[in-house]
Amino acid sequence: DDSVTRYIPFLSFEYSMPAVGDMMLVLHLSNGQEAGVVLGRPWSDKNVPPEYGEGLYRKDFAHTPGEAYVRYKDGTVTIHAGKVVIEGDLDVNGQITSTGDTTAGGISLQQHTHTDSVGGTTSPPG
Repeated sequence: DDSVTRYIPFLSFEYSMPAVGDMMLVLHLSNGQEAGVVLGRPWSDKNVPPEYGEGLYRKDFAHTPGEAYVRYKDGTVTIHAGKVVIEGDLDVNGQITSTGDTTAGGISLQQHTHTDSVGGTTSPPG
């Protein structure tokens, strides 16, 4: 009937604006139709979770599942995104594995060279 309510807040500490037309789960309080909170996008036949199972935690960040997410299962955390930027200090206690080149301070781990004591240059690692 084209009726509109006042803005209804999200029940969350996260911000994830739904797209126009998304189905949303709204909890209306008993003190009036406009008093309530938005719980988020529910899973449905049209919005199927990309994976599921016991011991799995997954948070998709993009509107399209699989585009960008964090996944935890069996002690492993996976971050999947086109680009990951970490700002601030990062201390790692353990092993870091990279299948591609790693750059720190603008220096490539795979392509860096050193100058020896007589002025010669070493070849890149490999």
